[in-house]
Amino acid sequence: MTPRLLFLWLHVIGAAVWVGGMIFLTAILVPYGRTLPPEMKRKVFHEIGIRFRLVAWSAIALLAATGTGLLWTLPLTWDQIFLTPFWTVFKVKMTLFTAMLLASAPHDFVLGPLQRQAGAAGRPQFARLGSWLARLTLLLSLGVLLAAVKLTR
Repeated sequence: MTPRLLFLWLHVIGAAVWVGGMIFLTAILVPYGRTLPPEMKRKVFHEIGIRFRLVAWSAIALLAATGTGLLWTLPLTWDQIFLTPFWTVFKVKMTLFTAMLLASAPHDFVLGPLQRQAGAAGRPQFARLGSWLARLTLLLSLGVLLAAVKLTR
């Protein structure tokens, strides 16, 4: 197995874990949570959120590391990279990836802890903002995937 193939394989695994996890949360957990009593819903979302946060940020670290490896193992010279459509698509992908991180970090590390501190009473404004940030993160992630596919063509 070549280093490039290894990086690509790990990159796809990282993307599958990250985006697949978000789709699971959106399509399965959130609708299920609506059927639960409020206290149980809060506990379920808290427990799953804590567990997924570790998995998700590990996947993001894997994506950043393997993406860097993929860039360094491109079968092109740096001059060729900058003079091809690859560079334009790569910049779009990195912009979307950065925006995804900027939407995800406050969701995971600011709003989540604030909501937990509020306890059973909760803070509806935190919940609403968190919900919108989660949706935005998923949409941006899907955009990153689209750009990644475009890079292979």
